[in-house]
Amino acid sequence: MDLHHLRLVAEICERGSIGKAAQALGVSQPTLSKTLARLEDQVGQVLFQRGRGGSATPTIFALHISARAREILQWSDQLEREIELIAGGEVGRVRMGIGPSAKALLLPALLTEILNRFPHLHLDVDVLSSDELYDRLALRQLDLIIGHFSPMLDFPQMRVSPLFDEPGASIVRDGHPLVSVKNIDWPDCLKFPHVSTVKYKTYAPYFAEGLPAGAEQILTTVRTSDMDFARTLVEEKDFVALASPLVFRPELRSGRFVTLPLARRYRSACSVAVSNEAAHFPVVRGIVELARQGVVNAGLELL
Repeated sequence: MDLHHLRLVAEICERGSIGKAAQALGVSQPTLSKTLARLEDQVGQVLFQRGRGGSATPTIFALHISARAREILQWSDQLEREIELIAGGEVGRVRMGIGPSAKALLLPALLTEILNRFPHLHLDVDVLSSDELYDRLALRQLDLIIGHFSPMLDFPQMRVSPLFDEPGASIVRDGHPLVSVKNIDWPDCLKFPHVSTVKYKTYAPYFAEGLPAGAEQILTTVRTSDMDFARTLVEEKDFVALASPLVFRPELRSGRFVTLPLARRYRSACSVAVSNEAAHFPVVRGIVELARQGVVNAGLELL
C-alpha cells in the first residue's frame, strides 16, 4: 500500500463521503471509486460500506489504516520538506518561534534580512512564551526558536547558542502606587497582580531574598506572550509586569514605565535553539547567523 492509497483512505474516513474525498484529492468521483475498489481487492477486505448520496462508512480495517496513515503521511511530508531544505538551502518552509523580548529586539528587521538572503523561502513565525517555544521545539513542531530560557532547562537533541544576557525586571507604569514606596520589598510588590511571560517555576528559584507564601498565585495571575495585552494591564489595571526590559523598551525610554528596585539575581540568556535535524539545513544556519548579527545591530553584546 503506497502513500497515495494511505491518503485516499484517510480522506474518505475524515469526510465520510467518496465524493467529498475526491474533491479534496482533486480527482473525479468515478476515478476514486475505481481506485478504492482495486485497493479493496488488493487487501482482501471491504474498507467502506457505501450508502446513499455517496456516503462511505469506514469499517474497522479502514479505521486502522487511517489511524496509521496520518502519522506516516506527516512524516513523509516532513521528510520531503527536510530534503528540500538540505539540498537547496533556499527553498521550502522553515518554522520559527520567537519570544516576546526577542521579538521586541529583533523583529521585523530579522525577517527582512532572512527574506533578503533567502527570497524563495516560506517562513512560518509564531510568537510564544519561552516555555511554549521550548515545548514545541522538543516536539519538532518548530525548527528553531529564539527566546529567554531558564538555566534550569535541558535541551536534549537540540543545539543552543546564547545571544545576549539580561536580568528580569518588575515593571510598572509611572504613577503606579509602588513607585512611591521607599525601600520596596516583595511583600509590597505582591499586593498587586502580576503579568509574566514565563512559568513561575522558571524564575522563582533565582530571586535572591526568596519569596513569601502565596507568591506563586500572585506572580502567575496572568501569563501571556501577547505583549500588547500585557502593556494594557500595566497601563490601565495597575499590574506589575515580570519580564525582560526589552519587551517594554519604548515605554521605559519614554518614562511611561519604570523598573521597580527589587533585589534579584534572576538572569536568563536570550538564546537561539535548533533541533539536531534542522541544524543540517543551510537556511537554518543562515538564520542563526542573521539573529546574531541582529543582536549586534541592536547595540547589545553577544555572548
